Amino acid sequence: MEGRGTVEDYARAGGYTYPMVADGREIAAAFGVKGMPRFLVVGPDGAVVHEHRGQLTDAARDRVAAAAEAALKDR
Repeated sequence: MEGRGTVEDYARAGGYTYPMVADGREIAAAFGVKGMPRFLVVGPDGAVVHEHRGQLTDAARDRVAAAAEAALKDR
């Protein structure tokens, strides 16, 4: 798991403004995450609205970001 500072640096460098979790073992267990890296976008109702498994390519990052932005608009 990445440390909080690493995640904050990543978010700042990428211009991401939505919440991220640095050490999400309990959260990962609740959503059945078994492998890393995995990126989940969770909607306001607590349901997973987007999932990406594996290394984050530019295209995948754009899809994750779009899903997060859409989920924030829906709340």
